[in-house]
Amino acid sequence: MERYNDISFTLGNTLVILIEHQSSINPNMPLRILLYIARVYEKIIEQAVKGSLYREKLIMIPCPVLIVLYNGTKPYPDTQILRLSDTFEDMGDLKYRVFSHLEFMVKVYNINQGHNEEIQRRCAKLRGRKKR
Repeated sequence: MERYNDISFTLGNTLVILIEHQSSINPNMPLRILLYIARVYEKIIEQAVKGSLYREKLIMIPCPVLIVLYNGTKPYPDTQILRLSDTFEDMGDLKYRVFSHLEFMVKVYNINQGHNEEIQRRCAKLRGRKKR
């Protein structure tokens, strides 16, 4: 929590967690996180498999968890799901037949006072004071 920008890390070698902290509502977060996650996976693959990406063996990668923490002044629900497919050009029915294979969801949590109080209770930094 010493960093105040985007953060990603692995947890038990099973998760890639990308967290973005937003003070404004940004419907482009799934697209932005697509670019972030591609760079994170590229680094993981470069370090772990060194050239075996083009061989026949399946490369296992950590499962992503994509989170946005919202603390802006505009009203926002406790949680909201943003989908990458919402950014696709309108192609009618073709959109869902051709591009539905590329999808992921970003979960936005409103961390303002009166929203998601359990998250704030468990994290002193989000409450704005040091944990004792």
